[in-house]
Amino acid sequence: MSKILLNYELITTSPYGPRDGGFHGGIDLTGYHPDGYNCLDYICAKEAGTVIAMRNTSTGFESGGSYGNYVKIDHGNGYQTLYAHMAYGSVKCNVGDRIEAGQVIGYMGATGTAYGGHLHFEVRKNDQRIDPTDYAYGASFMSNTPTEEKKSLDTIVDEVIAGEWGNWPERQQRLEAAGYNYEEVQSAVNARFNTPAPAPEEPIKEGDLVVVNGIGTASSDGSGARTRMYSEQTMKVIDIKSGATNAYALNQYAQGNVKDYSQVTAWFNKDSIRRA
Repeated sequence: MSKILLNYELITTSPYGPRDGGFHGGIDLTGYHPDGYNCLDYICAKEAGTVIAMRNTSTGFESGGSYGNYVKIDHGNGYQTLYAHMAYGSVKCNVGDRIEAGQVIGYMGATGTAYGGHLHFEVRKNDQRIDPTDYAYGASFMSNTPTEEKKSLDTIVDEVIAGEWGNWPERQQRLEAAGYNYEEVQSAVNARFNTPAPAPEEPIKEGDLVVVNGIGTASSDGSGARTRMYSEQTMKVIDIKSGATNAYALNQYAQGNVKDYSQVTAWFNKDSIRRA
């Protein structure tokens, strides 16, 4: 398992994802000195591959999102890595060179659009930038590539609606890099918002049978008002009282211990009953 830095452990100074109103397509790293402070270090190739692009002429800060001095390596199987903001004159390879895993390719710097010395590290799969964090800290895309079981379309749609995949074009880039069909996902998202609301249920009316789960205030049985608990009992609506409580007067319908159903009445609110 190859390390990106020659001498020190990594520490992340800026993660992959949304940043300053845009999207940070890589991860910014420095070394972490045993004495407890960030430091610069030599940069090593994550995996073996061939240099397909590089620069070694930047002498300092450049605006416009410049990588400054950098090395881009193709590893095959659609994977590429990019190492940016290297110090002037420190790049130790040329286009076409074969690079081995762990080989030193340069030194951290602050060339290009960089505010302080660090390494900007990217991983690309089929020309789409993907989250490089796991790879930076040890995972390999040459063997034992970290893979996640693909989620169901409904799960991905839920995550998109919750904002977990960002906005377009970031959303499309991230979904496709993760192996999902962007058009299929977006169509399903749109369908969610275009689904017509269910037709309103027909109002309960007098004479309907309902099932009761709740507390009712019983009356008209000769013993005065009292509270009773009913659970999964079938009753018949005999009166409806409109207003804030939306109360329904029900009488016992199928209880074997009641001889005269009309003499046992209880009031319930609408949340305590459902159609039988």
